[in-house]
Amino acid sequence: MERLVGSKLRRRENWPEALDVYLRDADRRAFSWESDNCVLFGAGGIAAMTGADVVTPIWGPRARWPKTKRGVLARLKRVAGDVELLVTRVLGAPLAAPLKAQRGDVALGAVRTLDGDVSEGVGIVLGARVVFMTEAGLGTLPLRHSRLAWRV
Repeated sequence: MERLVGSKLRRRENWPEALDVYLRDADRRAFSWESDNCVLFGAGGIAAMTGADVVTPIWGPRARWPKTKRGVLARLKRVAGDVELLVTRVLGAPLAAPLKAQRGDVALGAVRTLDGDVSEGVGIVLGARVVFMTEAGLGTLPLRHSRLAWRV
């Protein structure tokens, strides 16, 4: 499967500080299907750490970003099939085991929606926990509950 962002991403020298700033800013934002869903949250974390724009290859120009849950799911299906394949197209093959993930890596885990459903979300590893953008705002889950993880 062709990667969407080309060559391997490299973290900036100041990536820990940049990630901290990004997470503080994300904590002040409300969930939005258009601008702050789990996919864009993960992509924003990657951009903060690497400087690479991984959003435009996924979503296209901001003016054309999906505005609803249905639109986001349709875009995911069209671009990659599902969220797992999308992250793989951006970051390459997942790690052999999610517990091998380190701070700043990306993980896929089950998050609960406001209507009680459970769906997979893209989160950022913070050590033993993963932070996700959920409909209720930022939340964390233990890394051991992640199904997959990717190195950034």
